[in-house]
Amino acid sequence: MSERPVASGGQTPRIALSWLIVGVPLIYGVVQAIRSSLPLFTG
Repeated sequence: MSERPVASGGQTPRIALSWLIVGVPLIYGVVQAIRSSLPLFTG
């Protein structure tokens, strides 16, 4: 079995911050796309 690399203690906050920087705008964009496309399906 191969060992999986584990993030060191100093990189965990950096990884979390990176996911927040990418994730928040992504979720916002998905929500906006769904909200703007709802009239197409609801009439």
